[in-house]
Amino acid sequence: MDESWNRQFVRYLIATPQRTDDGLHMRRWFAFFCLFLAAVTIGSHWGFSCYSTGGGEWGRTIWLICLYVFYFAIACTYVPLPTVWFVLFLASPNDGLTMLPTGMRIFMVAGVGAFGSAVSHLNEYHTLAYLLRLGKAHKIRETRVYRWSEKQFQTWPFMLQVVLNIVPVPADPVRWLAILSGYPLGKYFLAQWLGRFVRYGIMAGMSVWLGLNLKQIAMIQGGLFVVAIGSFVAHRLMMRNGKSAEQSAGEIQI
Repeated sequence: MDESWNRQFVRYLIATPQRTDDGLHMRRWFAFFCLFLAAVTIGSHWGFSCYSTGGGEWGRTIWLICLYVFYFAIACTYVPLPTVWFVLFLASPNDGLTMLPTGMRIFMVAGVGAFGSAVSHLNEYHTLAYLLRLGKAHKIRETRVYRWSEKQFQTWPFMLQVVLNIVPVPADPVRWLAILSGYPLGKYFLAQWLGRFVRYGIMAGMSVWLGLNLKQIAMIQGGLFVVAIGSFVAHRLMMRNGKSAEQSAGEIQI
């Protein structure tokens, strides 16, 4: 008797592909990631409950920190959530983690946010490795561009990852190179954390120094969103114009 479509789909999702030479334990990781998100969600709910029932600033602090970790743990290349506003908000002396002293608040925002991002990048690592096992992304390794890029990456792999996590870029090709080349997980996590710690620390320090409020933070994030949309539209128009020029040149030659 044939299996139902739903059962086949579930088996496809949870089955471990035969190729396991990357040394990763997919089921363990995805189980850990789900449990991690569940634990953070419970902590956030508990903190909010304490805050809403008169728990004071401690309840609010726990609620915001847990929510912060959850948000950053799911923000990644394929879930492109805006993150600038959250860093600026928590570090703000007006509306953020006001219970903490300034120095501790900056350190907490930078360290916890970097941890959440590093966990998110670990999930990216395992997700792409899983696709490689399924044979969905192996063709990338066969291209000339990838072989050249991997050669350049192997020169300074750790520092390149740190620097590209400090600099706010729309996409991080170095992180994907690290995953595709099988860069060690421990060093990968540390590089992601260090780079994001510096980036979020700078942003948190600027929020404190400028004394940003909610309206100003919303305007900054909105401005960044407009710039991102404008860049995307401009890129699409350039590609379309390039294709039109190629078609026109082809018609002239004919």
